[in-house]
Amino acid sequence: MHGRPSVASCADLDAVADAVAGIGDLALAVADDLESLEVNPLWAAGATVEALDALVTWRSS
Repeated sequence: MHGRPSVASCADLDAVADAVAGIGDLALAVADDLESLEVNPLWAAGATVEALDALVTWRSS
């Protein structure tokens, strides 16, 4: 990210940590049925954090 401010200067890192923990909690809650969970990108500005795209793969029954 040449020429842009660092993440620490434009994002609330506690909010980012909370979002990542929430994604982890979700994955744990459905772990028996979950094959994989990918979030990319995770966008953060100030206290706003959004998963702009996600891919969920479920286990075959």
